[in-house]
Amino acid sequence: MPLTPEDVRNKRFTPVRLREGYDMGEVDQFLDEVESELQRLAATGNGSDSEPVTTETAEHAAASTTDAAKPTSEPVVAGADNTEPHTVAAASVAAARLMELAGRNADQVVAEAEASAESIVSEARAQAQRLEQESTSKVETMQTEARERSERVETEVGTRRRELMAELQTERDAIGAEVEHLRAFEREYRSRLKLYFSSQLAQLEGEETASTALSDTDDGESRSDETAVGRSADPDAADTDNSEADPAGDGQQPRSRLQSLLGEEPDQHS
Repeated sequence: MPLTPEDVRNKRFTPVRLREGYDMGEVDQFLDEVESELQRLAATGNGSDSEPVTTETAEHAAASTTDAAKPTSEPVVAGADNTEPHTVAAASVAAARLMELAGRNADQVVAEAEASAESIVSEARAQAQRLEQESTSKVETMQTEARERSERVETEVGTRRRELMAELQTERDAIGAEVEHLRAFEREYRSRLKLYFSSQLAQLEGEETASTALSDTDDGESRSDETAVGRSADPDAADTDNSEADPAGDGQQPRSRLQSLLGEEPDQHS
């Protein structure tokens, strides 16, 4: 398949990522095709006896053709000798255009690679910044939630503690009131019991005193007569009776049964 200028113009190399430049295999292959086509063109222009035309030879021939195109005093020779310069000039132009396209494609690929790299870097930076903002936002949200939860728990604990203290104080006041009530009841009960026992003992003592007084009255009357008779016979009997009435001889009356139960001392007589 012959190589045309349109093929050279439309040829695009595959950009290589992670480094600048073209795929070396494709470039070498394309250069081989160009070299073969140039050799074919040179062979066609020079005949079967001509040698393959290299790039340097083509450029030299192009320069010679340019010099030949200038006005001179020599006449132009027509015929087969004029075919070779035109062929070499065409090959030189094709090579120059190939170099221009290669440089243009290289610049374009470099620009595209730089733009792609800048885009990737910008996107990575934007993504990193977005992730950092999201992480910061999540951390702040978690800290706020933890702080609110801590404050809520602290408030609940404080409220519950105050409620328990109020309940304990209420129970303490109730127990204190109950104890005071029991103490008052105990005092009243003791007082009533003491009054009851006092009245009972007084009643018993009164009955005993009345019985004793009645018995003493009867005995006294009989003893009066006997005493009167005895005293007339023995004057010292009166002193003996007085000593029997006060055995201790200190003028103290004996304790009654009520005084013994209540722990009271008998009245002192001077």
